[in-house]
Amino acid sequence: FLANDALVVNAVILDGGYANIYTDSLGQTDYDIVVASDDEPDTTTTALPFDLLNIHAVKIANLRVRYTDDQNRMHAAIDDVQAQIGGNYADTDMMADVSLQLQNVLFATDDTARIEVQVPHVALRTKAALTGNDVQASVAIDLQSLDCAIAGDQMLTQADISATVPLTANLDTMLANVRKAELVLADHKITLDGWAQMRDTNIVMDVDFATDEWQIEKVISLIPAAYADLLDGIDVKGDIVLSGCVSGVYNSSVLPQITANVDLRKAKVAVEGVPYKLHDVGAKATAHLDLNDGAVSDAVITQLTAKTGTCSVQADGRVND
Repeated sequence: FLANDALVVNAVILDGGYANIYTDSLGQTDYDIVVASDDEPDTTTTALPFDLLNIHAVKIANLRVRYTDDQNRMHAAIDDVQAQIGGNYADTDMMADVSLQLQNVLFATDDTARIEVQVPHVALRTKAALTGNDVQASVAIDLQSLDCAIAGDQMLTQADISATVPLTANLDTMLANVRKAELVLADHKITLDGWAQMRDTNIVMDVDFATDEWQIEKVISLIPAAYADLLDGIDVKGDIVLSGCVSGVYNSSVLPQITANVDLRKAKVAVEGVPYKLHDVGAKATAHLDLNDGAVSDAVITQLTAKTGTCSVQADGRVND
């Protein structure tokens, strides 16, 4: 295979198998088979013995996976893994095409804020190309009928979630750009545009977001039952559009700032115990949210209109934290 300095792999197939991955309370893993050495680390550079590596297909079928991490108190399981991987490598350039199907995925943590996630089906498709230090990739993921509970509170029930993320990145500068990425939760779409960069221990970002027109009743139906009582006695119908930006620094002690523009359209509002019902409610507002300790947030209402009976109301103003 080295006659032309090339290695071509037509197919590698793994059909049926069981992977049991374990990490004990001290961080030792059952897949760490390298004996520790007191010798100086080997700094010798190595290179592949060929100029071209071409893999037509690596196929994995009917693979079961179990993962237990006693150190971080978490475990996961996948009943069936189906995967197909292809790609090639030449000099400093590389291309990969990965398709992954997972059945009956379970993830759980065993701490006080126990997280439990169950997904009957996960589909992932990614294509990536590396040229020098520049990466161009697209990632598509589809989660069907996802259940998620945190500390016993059901946050999502039978939720369908999908995402399509086209991105470019540079490995030298650790800068990633996303253009027209789409996240869809139960038919509610959010579009993302922006960039993020690793700088030491910080992630610096500037990401714009925008939604399509959402029906308020459907959005309210997504509120977890543990928080639904916040809207007891309040009936709201209408449409809403959100847009804004997340910018600033994220690390273990700092959160980025959020600017959110709210456009409320053709809404109706009724409050239990209040004899007046509002209709033709419209509002435009901008909220500046800073969730860091000691920071101040505010909201500016540039336009608020509503009708009740034969009366009309118009208002604007500011709300300070």
